[in-house]
Amino acid sequence: NSPDQPTRKGNSEQLRIKMNAIESNPDVMNKLLAAIGVPGNFKIHDVLGTEEQDVADLPGSLKALLLLLPKDDFYKEALAEKASDSEAPGVIFIQQTKENMCGTISLIHAAVNGIENLTLEDCPLKSFLEEVQDLGPEEKGNKLAENEAIMAAHNEAAAEGQSNQLPGEAAHHVVCFVKPANLTVWGSVLTRPRCRPWPWML
Repeated sequence: NSPDQPTRKGNSEQLRIKMNAIESNPDVMNKLLAAIGVPGNFKIHDVLGTEEQDVADLPGSLKALLLLLPKDDFYKEALAEKASDSEAPGVIFIQQTKENMCGTISLIHAAVNGIENLTLEDCPLKSFLEEVQDLGPEEKGNKLAENEAIMAAHNEAAAEGQSNQLPGEAAHHVVCFVKPANLTVWGSVLTRPRCRPWPWML
């Protein structure tokens, strides 16, 4: 079966739908965060670099960094390099199992790992986290792909922005760098499909 065909009885009709990538645009991403239930004081902002002066003017404190990477030869070589990829206790990691979901998964990784004592009202993200709390990364990814509320929010976000939507898999990939509250180092939380069973710890 292809990734976009249902593989077992009871799969959501959503699994048959081709998912477009969401634009790397703060307005688009903030609407998606609000739609899945992330508190409004957690916002995405554009930054031009990673030096101290690049983030000094951001409101509040930096919780996570999303990096948009072209899927070029350098990207593929970097993925092939060895790094610490053992399970990180206390880190919620969702393995991407459906194309073009890296933006949404990275936003979830940023929110649930980067915000200390995150409190969610009844919302799609809270329901999803409760459903998958005892599952492994790949199972979490499968459940996310079946989650109608979050997939609908993703599709609504993908329809916005200024970019023309092209068919097929996006030419770029989103990586989330986040420092979970229980760790003393920043980690790279990757979402490449079926490639990383655990996050990279840097």
